[in-house]
Amino acid sequence: MINHIVAIDKSGCIGKGGALLFHTPKDLKFFKTITMGNNVYFGRKTFGVLPKINWGSRTPIVLSKGFDLSSINGWVCGGGEIYKATLDMANALYITEVDAVADGDVFYPKFKHLFNMQYASEWMYDNGYKFRFTIWRKKNDYIHAMQ
Repeated sequence: MINHIVAIDKSGCIGKGGALLFHTPKDLKFFKTITMGNNVYFGRKTFGVLPKINWGSRTPIVLSKGFDLSSINGWVCGGGEIYKATLDMANALYITEVDAVADGDVFYPKFKHLFNMQYASEWMYDNGYKFRFTIWRKKNDYIHAMQ
């Protein structure tokens, strides 16, 4: 099973110059909680800019050109090209929506034609940002879950 986890601004922007756009401790805690005990997949450039951390029970895997994407099982964590390449295979998208417009250069792919929103939290504030957590399910999976 493949899931995406990402924070996006109002225009779908996710990064600039290889760096994340938003630093919100609540979102980082959410990311850690959701991905714990799973494989976490990153593109080479994205992984290269991440801080060196203890991944705990998570296994970080760096994807390179030629990687067999059909063997992915876990959480896709970026960057933009990896999200785009795996969007059709994803079962769910865990998207932190940030109520801001950033000056970025990397965007999350268009997804609303493939997914329906299943959950949206209340809006929260952290580190100067207004945001909420959302969960989107693939339309076919969403229909079957409702039956």
